[in-house]
Amino acid sequence: MKVTFDFESGSAAFPKCALARIKKASDTAVRLLIILAADDEARQDIDAAAPRIMKQLGCDRAELDRALAFWCGAGVTDTVEGD
Repeated sequence: MKVTFDFESGSAAFPKCALARIKKASDTAVRLLIILAADDEARQDIDAAAPRIMKQLGCDRAELDRALAFWCGAGVTDTVEGD
């Protein structure tokens, strides 16, 4: 059986190193990774996008921060201060 994707509305790229850490990621962290990979606006300003992301994930800010910290601690992503 072959799996295909619908790329009609675009695509997202994931860091390959995330695969090695996915087993230890919480559900929220996995869903956050998908959002961050697909949403450039969220990557550019996570603080401004936080209310929208929290609504999408059904979580509070503390859980969002823990999910982001997981990926940062795993070496998959990092945060830097905006311009």
